[in-house]
Amino acid sequence: APVDLDELCGAPIEREPDPAELDALLADAAPFNKIRETGPEGQHAAAPRGPARTEWLTILDRYYAEHLHDLESGPFLGEPVTRRRLAHLHDAVRRLFAPLAGPRKSLTDWLEPILDVLRNAFGDLETATSRRDEANAVAACIEIARALGGLASAAPELQPEVDAAAAVRLCLTYAAGLRIPEDPRTGQIEMLGWLDLHHDTSPALLLCGFNDGAIPQAVTADAFLPDALRSAVGVLNNRRRYARDAYLFEAIRASRERVTIVAGRVAADGEPLTPSRLLLAGPIGTLPRRVMRLCDRDNARRWALPRGAPPAGARSAFQVPAPPPGEPVLESMSVTEFGWYLRCPFRYWLKYVQRLRVVDDAGVELDALQFGNLTHEVLERLGLEPRMVDSTDRTALRAFLDEALDELARDKYGSRPLPAIRIQLRRLRARLHAFAKVQADRRADGWRIERCEFVLPEDTYLAVPGGPPMKITGKIDRLDRNVRDGSWMIIDYKTSESGKRPESTHQQRARSGEKVWTDLQLPLYHHLAAQHGVAGRVQLAYINLPKKPDDVRIEVAKWAPSDLAAAIEAAREIVRKIRAGSFEMADDYPGHYQDDFANICQTGVFGGGLDELDGDGSEVSA
Repeated sequence: APVDLDELCGAPIEREPDPAELDALLADAAPFNKIRETGPEGQHAAAPRGPARTEWLTILDRYYAEHLHDLESGPFLGEPVTRRRLAHLHDAVRRLFAPLAGPRKSLTDWLEPILDVLRNAFGDLETATSRRDEANAVAACIEIARALGGLASAAPELQPEVDAAAAVRLCLTYAAGLRIPEDPRTGQIEMLGWLDLHHDTSPALLLCGFNDGAIPQAVTADAFLPDALRSAVGVLNNRRRYARDAYLFEAIRASRERVTIVAGRVAADGEPLTPSRLLLAGPIGTLPRRVMRLCDRDNARRWALPRGAPPAGARSAFQVPAPPPGEPVLESMSVTEFGWYLRCPFRYWLKYVQRLRVVDDAGVELDALQFGNLTHEVLERLGLEPRMVDSTDRTALRAFLDEALDELARDKYGSRPLPAIRIQLRRLRARLHAFAKVQADRRADGWRIERCEFVLPEDTYLAVPGGPPMKITGKIDRLDRNVRDGSWMIIDYKTSESGKRPESTHQQRARSGEKVWTDLQLPLYHHLAAQHGVAGRVQLAYINLPKKPDDVRIEVAKWAPSDLAAAIEAAREIVRKIRAGSFEMADDYPGHYQDDFANICQTGVFGGGLDELDGDGSEVSA
């Protein structure tokens, strides 16, 4: 029978038109059907494998991830065709959520509009359905309706006046703690909540997550009813929670043939966990022995394995997807790809062969890649302006950079960007002002920008003895030439929080004491630029634009010719391994790189360790 949401909360609902037009709007989903990923060097990768259509939520997520635009601070940004389709999509969604328009109201007044949105989205919900997705939608709507009814039943004088977004957020926050159980399946073990365990009749129980903060639960930051006030007025407080949980724990132990307690040592994010205080409650004389048993690995109790059970391994038994056999067909590689392969061949396979990308709509500020790309675009405009290339006037250079930054930021993030972005733009402006001094001094010393954002021509390749050459793509940030002696300098801009030397980002010392390559960017640029007239004396350098403007400077690499030759040989070996289909997972992924594939690679799962980002988590080659 249809679920009557009106009966659940006593609110009349009017039927709105079905918003199925969203699908119609995306029937001609170009350019989203063939979304191309733009790599860090500007090259476009092939569209990911999969269905031709792109879900409309993914379209909005991609837009927000690129522009961090709240949709209410101005018109849509980006290309005209993108703006037009987003406007149609936004209009359809706006009509769906039309009941939520209006000024701030009490929670009771928001009850009916929110239920209107549910009815518009789902229509008449049938409880007697065999489809699991429909049954889950029915259960979710019922719980949300009940949550709304609970919030709206509060006394009017206790209800704040909020806008629609706050009302929906309050409802979802309340409903998030609820559970919708699935029907049991063969071979499954039923899991119950802590407050339900004592009523279960099973002779054996396994208590998981028996850690402090979970059992007993403690609320320490209530903005309206602090714990002392709760105790004074006689409502549920931390002392009563502790007493309740202590009673339940003892009752469970005394009423079962066997109770096994599992307390985690480390959370999923790597934070250490402490066992529940209930495990330490007892006579003071037993406390040292209990602490040693709980915290000392050498005193951990070990159980005999059941007959026929396989021994526990040091690693997770869950299978990480392995690359299929067969040699991948590679027509070209970008310069950036070599560093990815050196860090982890398996993650390289996920990123460059499978074309996996992360789309995140939770950002409120520019990430390291976006910050670096914006900096590169501003500096590119400087390098393409003839009157600025030869300028030694710091004031003029700063004014030009300011104007370019303002224009690019307005195009990308709108006229009223988010507060965090405005702060980041101020910080970037300070870095660019310091760069203007460095640029003026370099031009006075005879260095002139010869090429800016130099895209490697189509005929650029890496010779691989024993196999065909590999076409290489990439973009060199800057090529400077000294007008006095004719020497060259290949420059890469770096916007990490702390400036680094090229040697430290390209090489690390192994345990054996030998230096190993971790990136091949600058050596490859040196080798490939020679194919296009950059010959003679050639230096490799970074222009660092770090957090402190006073530290903006140029860092020249001090590699010997033998070092550069070894790097090129390492690049050739990488090409051979990729052509042979060698994509094993690295034992340790460098901690100062963001790991978008940690879940796939099971980093930090079952004994794995999460490497923490150091202070320079923004190390990006844009």
